[in-house]
Amino acid sequence: MRREPYKRKIGVMLVPHLWIGATIWPTLLYLGLSDLTEFYFYLSLFFIGSTAFCIHQGWYAFKHGEYSDFAVLAVVPILLPMLLFAWYLMRN
Repeated sequence: MRREPYKRKIGVMLVPHLWIGATIWPTLLYLGLSDLTEFYFYLSLFFIGSTAFCIHQGWYAFKHGEYSDFAVLAVVPILLPMLLFAWYLMRN
């Protein structure tokens, strides 16, 4: 089976924006669930989709042996919301 060469589809300038989106989508989803017509709900759906695409690209990088891209594109977007939630629980 012939493997295609690895090519990153997410640029370096987009990564911090994806991290911010991965961090705030749970909060926006919580705010938007009270009324599904609010802007927060649709913005959280956009950030969920972009985070899922980022994690998918990280997994693709892992399968091709690019471990730095895997850490940046998959591990960090998964850990950021968990760390924020843990920080919030410890504060309250």
